[in-house]
Amino acid sequence: TSLRLQTQLMEQDKVDFILQPWVDFIAPVARGIEEKSGMPGVLSYSPSKGHESDVFKWTFSNAQGAKDNADALVKVFTKNGWKTVVGAADVLTIQQETLDYVSAMAPSAGIKFTKLPDQWPLDQTDFSGIATKIVAACNKAKADALALMITAPQADAMMKALKGAGLTIPVIGGPPLAQAIPLFAAGTKNVDGMYLISTAVTAGPQLPDSYPGKQAVVGFYNAVLAQTKAPPDNFAAWANDAVSLMAEAVKKAGS
Repeated sequence: TSLRLQTQLMEQDKVDFILQPWVDFIAPVARGIEEKSGMPGVLSYSPSKGHESDVFKWTFSNAQGAKDNADALVKVFTKNGWKTVVGAADVLTIQQETLDYVSAMAPSAGIKFTKLPDQWPLDQTDFSGIATKIVAACNKAKADALALMITAPQADAMMKALKGAGLTIPVIGGPPLAQAIPLFAAGTKNVDGMYLISTAVTAGPQLPDSYPGKQAVVGFYNAVLAQTKAPPDNFAAWANDAVSLMAEAVKKAGS
């Protein structure tokens, strides 16, 4: 349906620009259609592992990739003194590839990292089984922390299951976790205390004054907060970036 709509936008509605879908099993195909058609666009989708340096003529990606996420995670592990870490992820490609990159980067930082082979679909609601496996792996490794690559809507149920299985070590997630509305939909009890890495906009006013572009970030943060009563997430930030890129491109092209 998404790809059919994309074709309609280009061929029938004659749009000048497309903001592409994020989901990793749709975005690459959408990008291929736009590249073939010469349609300018921005996609908030990161390139797959090993393709970070691929060059495209018509489309631009403004999302951080798995390699960026992994670099941030390893830096957080190091800063917090977590020497032994276990990782688990859902089926999203970027989540799995993030942990693959962590596996490659961790040893040089003096960190022992174990990626679990188990993964779960995005519609799963019962996490008792997988949570038991994760906790057992953490206990066996004597882990200092758990890297849990999970989306915000599933975080509450997973964390409840993990705590019920006896998990007491810190848990850190990735950018798909940084969505306040679904993350706190069931309250804060189970997810309170989780760490996460994300784009700067989710920190907003907490950014240091030395951060480049803080004024623009805080302005956007406050505007979204006033409208939705919740801080902006990655998707809001990426959409804002995409519109800004489009406006700059139109300005430079003069048409």
